[in-house]
Amino acid sequence: MAVFFLRLFTSVNLLPTDDDQYFLHALDQTSLAAFLHDRYMTWSGRSPIEAIMVLTIGMSLFWKCMIPVSALVTAWAVGRIALPKGNRWMITICTLLAICTINKNVFHDAALWIAGFYNYLLPISAAVISIVLYYKRKKSCSIAASILMAYSVSNEQIAVLFFVFFGYEILNAIIKKTNIRHHLIFFTLPIASSIVWLSSPGNASRFEVEKNFLLEFTDFSLLDKVSHGFATYANHTLAGNNYLLFFSCVAIVASSLINRNVNFISERRYVSFFFAFMAIFFVANKIYPLNFIFNNTDFNALTVDKIGGISTYVKYLISMVIAVTIIYYSFLSGFFRYGLFCIIGGMTVVVMVGLSPAIYAERPRVFFISDLLLIALCLRCFRR
Repeated sequence: MAVFFLRLFTSVNLLPTDDDQYFLHALDQTSLAAFLHDRYMTWSGRSPIEAIMVLTIGMSLFWKCMIPVSALVTAWAVGRIALPKGNRWMITICTLLAICTINKNVFHDAALWIAGFYNYLLPISAAVISIVLYYKRKKSCSIAASILMAYSVSNEQIAVLFFVFFGYEILNAIIKKTNIRHHLIFFTLPIASSIVWLSSPGNASRFEVEKNFLLEFTDFSLLDKVSHGFATYANHTLAGNNYLLFFSCVAIVASSLINRNVNFISERRYVSFFFAFMAIFFVANKIYPLNFIFNNTDFNALTVDKIGGISTYVKYLISMVIAVTIIYYSFLSGFFRYGLFCIIGGMTVVVMVGLSPAIYAERPRVFFISDLLLIALCLRCFRR
């Protein structure tokens, strides 16, 4: 772990161009309040995120330390949420190893790129800490959790996932007939914060600018936009370098073998066979490219011009079968609602990108939250 964090500390630097330099010099000729107001009105509602960014991006020691710390905190919190009992350090190390299987481009964009760190890893780490505090079911912890989440939801993907989580928790409260006062303490401030940031006039202005990425976007129906979002999700799921898919298949097979639950033995065996074959196919793809299953190059990725090709539907089918089978396995293992949240939430934060005309210009960082949710689900498979 020391080597891992030392590597993170020494490998991050500001880029000489793009967002890093823009935010580094954002306050050279204006005040913080004026900058945030201009951004809110013309480009983005991420005011809390951008306030911290412009105030600290010039302090290299801050982000050199906070990137490894945020990675560790995220691993610890995700492990704590998935496996509340057990050796904390062992679970954290296993979670870190799982995070290392995330596509390197995704991790780089969301964590090692400085602007990406401020917009993704930092608010994500605050969000997962918020959930850990929320589950302590104490008033003081709920207040602290609410403040952290109110900051985190200025990232649009986290905001959308938060509303999914809100529905998940309210559904659980109704089913278990528990007092909702605890939920109201936690959810009220982040909901209000989400509304403020998502209703930013800058979001509409940015939408008009980004339509230049995809000029035919104005002619797309809602179904077109959602289908392109699913294509993006399927592309990532079946990417030839998506080692997290291989890790997930191996984890599900391993948990099935060591689980002593006597229920659904035959069903669990069939699920294990499916994921074992997927793991074998993934390894075989490294020896001989299986382009009818995996996307090994940008050339055979799903795009709008290939929407009518047979490979499009085959890959759609495979990616959806993987998702449904994971949900089914979570049902067999006794954590159906948890598994449903992780898969549906992971799909939602990616599919929502299809509602933006910048979908074909989006960077890999948009998959980071979805990948963390999949890791959280895989860890839960080992809960006893």
